[in-house]
Amino acid sequence: MKDLLGLMGKAKEMQAKFQAMQDEIATLEATGQSGGGLVRITLTGKFEMKALKIDPSDEIVKASLLTRDGAVVHPQLAGA
Repeated sequence: MKDLLGLMGKAKEMQAKFQAMQDEIATLEATGQSGGGLVRITLTGKFEMKALKIDPSDEIVKASLLTRDGAVVHPQLAGA
């Protein structure tokens, strides 16, 4: 019986530690980048997006960017 009570106590202890770790991870933020910094994204520990930045000065980005700040910027769509 002591073994069972001890096992249950350890399970509760592990559960509390796991919850504390989850709470700590939720407060963290991580930033990743791609394309040499052309695209940057920041996520929380809960995988919620906090920020997304795309460098509009790159020529490839300029060629594929359709809108910026609500205005149409793609050359083939600008007159449409």
